[in-house]
Amino acid sequence: MINSYSIAPPQRAKFQMRIGALVPGNVDLKPIPPELKGIIPDHQNFSYIRTPGQIAIVITDKREIDVVIPG
Repeated sequence: MINSYSIAPPQRAKFQMRIGALVPGNVDLKPIPPELKGIIPDHQNFSYIRTPGQIAIVITDKREIDVVIPG
């Protein structure tokens, strides 16, 4: 479902995409697309990253992965 929204192209990740993992500072966090703001509660505190095959919802200020989904 999330692939139908306009999201950034995949980045290469040199870290584990798992819940609780910290996203390195050199990885560009993207804002949640406006179309998804109704699906993700409290979207102001979240960003996302996309890698080949996965999308991670990230707590922006902590750079901590909160959710990992196929994508």
